[in-house]
Amino acid sequence: MKGRKLLLILLTLVVTLGMFSEVFAASQMISVKRSIKYDQFADIYLGKGGVYFSPSVYNGSVTVTRIDPDQSHNSKSFKFYPRWLDVSLILNGSTSEVNKANGLVYVYFNLNQQTLNAWNENELDIFHFNESTKKWESCEVVRYVKTKNLPYGRLSCVIEKFGLYGMGVKR
Repeated sequence: MKGRKLLLILLTLVVTLGMFSEVFAASQMISVKRSIKYDQFADIYLGKGGVYFSPSVYNGSVTVTRIDPDQSHNSKSFKFYPRWLDVSLILNGSTSEVNKANGLVYVYFNLNQQTLNAWNENELDIFHFNESTKKWESCEVVRYVKTKNLPYGRLSCVIEKFGLYGMGVKR
């Protein structure tokens, strides 16, 4: 009887800890850091999106961080679908982040049936958070790439600046 009670207590503890760890993991920011080299292609993928250098004009380290959308970045008038992507670059031998993107660099987000439908209805876009104005701005060049992430495809945005990006619709 004592063994059965102990087993029940242990099982309850394992289930409870498992629930807390799922909640904690879901709210965490998840990052990946990769080295990039001049004149080489680089695809840094994290979750349902990433950043692509075609080819890189940099030697440095790129960090891509997934962030759960919240109201901290003036996002009340938007519905974002996957997590935001924060993209930063530090050149070799430097400690400060690069602001302006040179060369062909783009962020991308994989689509699902819901987001593909929104794209087909001209509602979906990729946005960049402008740190100066504290507002989300539409990317100037957004392309639908059907051959990636089959069968739904992906949206990509040629970036001018490193920073925070999100795929969503205006409310």
